[in-house]
Amino acid sequence: MRILVDVQIAEDRNGASIPDGRYTVVHHGLDREVVYRRVGDVRFAPFFDVCNRTPEMYRNLGIAEQLSSLRSYADYAMPERFSQVFALDYASLHPVTGRRPTSLIDEAPRRLVEVVGTGKVVIGWDERVEAIRDAASRCFMVHGDVGLCIAAAPPVWGVLESEGHKLQLHQVSPRRSRVDLFDVRRLEAALAFAAGQRGREPLVRGAVIDLSADLPPENDARDAFVGLRDGFRRSLGGMLCDLDAEGVRLWHDCASGSDDLARYGSAREMLALLDRIGAGLAGGDAFERWESTTRALNRRLSFEAGYSPAPEALPGARP
Repeated sequence: MRILVDVQIAEDRNGASIPDGRYTVVHHGLDREVVYRRVGDVRFAPFFDVCNRTPEMYRNLGIAEQLSSLRSYADYAMPERFSQVFALDYASLHPVTGRRPTSLIDEAPRRLVEVVGTGKVVIGWDERVEAIRDAASRCFMVHGDVGLCIAAAPPVWGVLESEGHKLQLHQVSPRRSRVDLFDVRRLEAALAFAAGQRGREPLVRGAVIDLSADLPPENDARDAFVGLRDGFRRSLGGMLCDLDAEGVRLWHDCASGSDDLARYGSAREMLALLDRIGAGLAGGDAFERWESTTRALNRRLSFEAGYSPAPEALPGARP
């Protein structure tokens, strides 16, 4: 169930945050300018610029009401180190009963004293609240000019094929597949990839007005690979008996959410791994499922590795 947690967040009254990047992003089909600010190594964007609804819906909400709507409307834009703290993980088994918890997200949230009064036992309460309060103190900020700000990942160039062929700058979930997403600094690469998919120049929406001078390292190939973690887990889970040790290790890392996925190397090394697993599955129904899961990722990693045109995901097809 949901339990209310009181948090403390800072208010920038004396210019502690500094401007750090200005972009025109596409939001609900409209172009909107977003100005980021930074404190230390955390970038902030106004809540109204990243909420997953039209800002007009929240103009009359106070800070507390905006924070309470975060789960539904704005956490998708957070950097992963923060979004993971606030995520509700219904995939984990209950530590006492061993049963899979049922989502009670539709129930009204209650305070802990109300829950304790019902005789229910809350497992891991202290650790969970401490983690939430610590994250909240670092990823929320009230700024005098714009109100509530939240920690936000830099926007990305997305190659979109709905409603025509488009390339647009937008803010997305760190947890979604990133096969079609490019770092904000890689417009030319995104254009080349988009043109290679359709054979024509895409329509570009959005713009970089003032780029931050201190963005995180570019990890597009790794992010594309790690972003397909759930797809790997589902695809490989039904064929474990057909896999070699390398394939089982990949499934294990995906199933456990392990950060070890980041160690799988360069785009060429990741392609080689996909090929080796595919070669071990060739000739059976399992290969068709594997090929379907990795087809889009193969195209993206082939592009990142410099293979052009992107070869098909068949054993021995790549040099």
